[in-house]
Amino acid sequence: MKPRGGVQVPQGTEAPEMWEPYKVWNGDLWECKGCGNQIVVGNCIQSVDDYMMDFRHALKQSQSNVNDC
Repeated sequence: MKPRGGVQVPQGTEAPEMWEPYKVWNGDLWECKGCGNQIVVGNCIQSVDDYMMDFRHALKQSQSNVNDC
């Protein structure tokens, strides 16, 4: 995610409406069966960026959004 319109925004998840997606990375979600913690593994080398033709499709397929935290 990146700040909307290049303005100063609070860090973290305080103001999610002030952020917009600009990159999509693919990876596999792994969850520990013991404690339930999750991590993303197997990240791809190349992201799909907002100026690329298939960005909206990749964004629609993604399952999460992360600000800067």
